[in-house]
Amino acid sequence: MLITAIARHHRSVRLLALCCLFVFILVLHNIQVSLNRLALPDHIDYSEHISNRASLNIDGAAWSSWVLEEIRTGRWTQPHDGAFCPSEKKFCEPTTALPEKIDKNAKLVHVTSAFEWIYESYGDYVRRALDSGGDDVKVTHRYPTGEPCRSELIDTNFLAETERELGSRFNAKPHPTNGRGVYRLSNPGGFPEPSTQWVSELWHIDNFSDMGFKILVYFSPVDDATAPFEYQDPPTFVPVLPKDMINFTDTRLNYVGKSKRVTGAAGTAIIFKNSNLPHKGNYCSLGVRDVVVFHFLTQ
Repeated sequence: MLITAIARHHRSVRLLALCCLFVFILVLHNIQVSLNRLALPDHIDYSEHISNRASLNIDGAAWSSWVLEEIRTGRWTQPHDGAFCPSEKKFCEPTTALPEKIDKNAKLVHVTSAFEWIYESYGDYVRRALDSGGDDVKVTHRYPTGEPCRSELIDTNFLAETERELGSRFNAKPHPTNGRGVYRLSNPGGFPEPSTQWVSELWHIDNFSDMGFKILVYFSPVDDATAPFEYQDPPTFVPVLPKDMINFTDTRLNYVGKSKRVTGAAGTAIIFKNSNLPHKGNYCSLGVRDVVVFHFLTQ
């Protein structure tokens, strides 16, 4: 009888221990679930999101609603290593790709030497004008030492005929407020970067128009030290964000995926969908980088 009683007691103790262990595991699980809910959610499952809506398109309210929800919840600022929006075919088919005369297979970006003639025509003039530092040069940023960091030419009328020729060739018109520019990044002393907030050196989209594209021509040799243009690789399309509903900082993108830097000789050109392709300019850590930029809207 005593042995039987002891055995029953041991079984009761084991059963109680198992119950306590189960309760403990359940409590831990509930704590973990609560912590997960406090964390920012992942980006919306695009395939599920699309299947739940019958008429998603870039021109209607669907894109605006989707991206504003991404921004409101904080998902938009979380690290991306791929597309910032669902696939083009399902959700954000570009209003227009790059002109076919540039490259019929290039939708978002094309690197070429075909515009070397622009550098050959104006390279010496641009270099002398920027070197002079006269009244026609606007220094927008300086190092603490007073040395120019960012400069641009005020008068770009010498490029007007070339702008007209390019527009005619690609059936495009200059952007009315951001048509063309001549810019220099300079760092002859290897100074540390004076600012970490310049949008052009962060991943971003220009967010002007889905119809736009830029032709950026290097007017000096560019290597890894002289602020090479860099773009998301493989390129993915980001529709223009609704300007009346977002902050300027929303055009900055937290991209952590693969990319491609464009280095090359003076005359190298990058033609890209500037308002749709995630890209950045990088910091000039030593030397000089001169560029001429044309901004067009496809007609």
